[in-house]
Amino acid sequence: MGASQPSRNGDADYQFINICLASITEIEETLPIACSGGNTANIQVHASTNGPCSNLFYSLFVNLAGFYLPFNSNTTGTFTGLQVGDYRIDLNNGPIILDQAFFTITADDHTPPVAVCEDVTVNLIGDSFIDASFGNTIDDGSTDNCTIVSYEASQNFFECSDIGVLQVTLTVTDDSGNTDTCISNVTVQDDSPPEVQCGVTNVILDENGEGTVTLSNLGFSASDNCTADQDLVIFWQNMGTTYTCADIGTSDIWVAANDEYGNQAQCLTSLSIIDNTAYQFECKDITLVLDDNGQANITVADVVQNLSDNCLSEAEILNFLSIDSASSTQFTCADVGDNNVQVNVTTLASWVPPYPSACTATVTIVDNISPEITCPADISTSNDIVYHKTICVS
Repeated sequence: MGASQPSRNGDADYQFINICLASITEIEETLPIACSGGNTANIQVHASTNGPCSNLFYSLFVNLAGFYLPFNSNTTGTFTGLQVGDYRIDLNNGPIILDQAFFTITADDHTPPVAVCEDVTVNLIGDSFIDASFGNTIDDGSTDNCTIVSYEASQNFFECSDIGVLQVTLTVTDDSGNTDTCISNVTVQDDSPPEVQCGVTNVILDENGEGTVTLSNLGFSASDNCTADQDLVIFWQNMGTTYTCADIGTSDIWVAANDEYGNQAQCLTSLSIIDNTAYQFECKDITLVLDDNGQANITVADVVQNLSDNCLSEAEILNFLSIDSASSTQFTCADVGDNNVQVNVTTLASWVPPYPSACTATVTIVDNISPEITCPADISTSNDIVYHKTICVS
């Protein structure tokens, strides 16, 4: 605010005989400074004199870092172009300092700025957002009659817990310390999708030859910047489908994760439908009757029973069974009686226990065809007529 009233060093009335007596009575700010760093001030120094003061003049000094340095001197007491600061004025008569006064020039600005806010949207980067100059971000053209020196926001750091609409206060300050405030509606949002990673998904068919994709066997992981892992919504292609033996093989399906703010990410997982259940069977004993040629033949199907599997048919199971090369599959009269026949198995590396094992069947060979006898023709003689008849019994 204008120039302060002068303060003096020592007595204002210097008593000299037959010399000029003078003192500073007023320092008038004829042109005040409206804004700090804006226009400059003009002052008029008034003094009272007594005696011969023909060499009276005024010297103005400005305080720079604690030292008063010469600014200007004149005989009128009128000084122009003064900046905000501390000053000293000397009233001189020739080389003699008759009086001194100290004063301060301040800006005479009491008009506050007009704060104008803008509603903005903030997108979280990762799980947070920070902007040291957020006050400038939400300013929408605030004005001042002088100079605005700061825009301060009441909040410039945002995180997941702030998602939604917040009211942030903007405080605008001018170079004279005058302030004004306004409210900005700040929309904090998360537009980052979850991070997903796909692997291999294996569906093991059960004893009924069925299986489904579940979260427990899904080759998939996901995380998010704001939504907890357990709150992510996971879904996949053909969700809820029951796979069967007809689906055995490998294909790709997409898997997606949604966070609580509607952001989604997808990837492809390799889906394998697997049957790792081994077939089961038993050996069975059989009896074979030799034919008219004294021969009998068997196949592996003749000496096994109770064939079962979740996917394979009986015919397909038989493809995994064979009669050991040391056992006979063709029998003759020489084999009448009990014969041991070993059934061997073939398994796949993908199967899990219990594995089928080789077993032995007893093949009993029976000959129930009686021999056939051919009798010679009847014989007769002429001596004492005798007749012989041959009877064959078979």
